[in-house]
Amino acid sequence: MTGRDLTYLFLGTTIQMVQAQVQAYEIEEKKLPADISALKIAGYLEETSCPNGDAIQITAEGKVERTTPGST
Repeated sequence: MTGRDLTYLFLGTTIQMVQAQVQAYEIEEKKLPADISALKIAGYLEETSCPNGDAIQITAEGKVERTTPGST
């Protein structure tokens, strides 16, 4: 496994962890978080971006996605 493979594995794990926190928030608050900062404010996350600096966003449907800078 290369360093690049490990980076993608780690990023995938980060996205899965944030997705789990979205689900926990939805169960406890009875609604989806408005955005990634809502998870941080409510104490579900410490960081709101990937370890490599890529942004994390939550869609209106509650799906967690990674966005690279300049990819909008």
